[in-house]
Amino acid sequence: MKSFKNTKEEYRYIVKIIDNYLESGISGHEIAVISPTEREEVSGILSYEEIENSILEYDIFPEEGTGVCVSSFQGCKGLEFKVVIIANYHDIENYFLKDMENEWYNKQKLKQIECLKYVACTRARDELIVTYVK
Repeated sequence: MKSFKNTKEEYRYIVKIIDNYLESGISGHEIAVISPTEREEVSGILSYEEIENSILEYDIFPEEGTGVCVSSFQGCKGLEFKVVIIANYHDIENYFLKDMENEWYNKQKLKQIECLKYVACTRARDELIVTYVK
């Protein structure tokens, strides 16, 4: 786990890490950035840094030529990657619990959040990196 003062620093670190993996010979489709929020922002930053990437959707799967995979917690279920970077970890509960006033429903949502965290963390075959902003 690596913490940052702000998201700009967090994203800078993620780009650096991905560059290092790509330079070491790991194919882009074997690297995933999983975020509960901001998938489009992550993809845009990677594109700006000239890192080929794809947002995983129903018809887009990780394969040679898709580049680094950007996914939501739900979208990565059943997939496996050599390297997984979980970005914006600090946003998980806020994102899934927003506008929830019912206490019973919140408890059920918290259980679901724990399951999603488990899914995201178990997508990594070799290396898991978790980043968050304090």
